Amino acid sequence: MHTSNRYWWRLVGRRHDVQSWAPDRRNYHDIKQARNPKFTRKFPDRIRSKESWIAEALLEKLPLLLPDVTLYMSKEDLSSAPYAVLSGWIENPRGPETYSTHTLKEVIVWQHPPAVTIVNVREHGRRFFRVLEYTSNMSLCLHEVTGGKLFV
Repeated sequence: MHTSNRYWWRLVGRRHDVQSWAPDRRNYHDIKQARNPKFTRKFPDRIRSKESWIAEALLEKLPLLLPDVTLYMSKEDLSSAPYAVLSGWIENPRGPETYSTHTLKEVIVWQHPPAVTIVNVREHGRRFFRVLEYTSNMSLCLHEVTGGKLFV
C-alpha cells in the first residue's frame, strides 16, 4: 500500500486513530493510467452522423467555456443515448502555490431537452468528486452554480 502522503496518529488510551493526507503532488495529466480508457474518440473530428445532437449543443459554446481543450468521448454509438459524457484536460494558470498543471473536465450533454453541464473532477482524500462549474439549464441541474461568468 502506498502511504507516503498519509500521516497516522494513534491516540493513546483510546480506541481511535487520526489519519491525515498531505496534498498529492503527482500530475495526473502526465500519468497514462489516470486517463479513462473508455474515452478514445476525439470530438468533433470522429463524431458519427446520427450523433449530430452533441455537436449542435456544444460547438458554439465550447470555445467560450473550454478554450484550447481537446475533448474525447466513448467509442460506443451515442445516437440514441439520453446523454453523452465527454472528457478533457484544461491547463491551469501557473502560480507559486499550484502543483497540478491541468484540471480534468467532464462535459455532460443531454439530448432532450438540449442542455450542457460542465464539472471539474477534483481529488480530496484520494477520492475523486465532481464539482459543478457550468450548466446551460438551471431547471434541469441538480445543484446551483455559484459565482463565475454567465454565458448565454
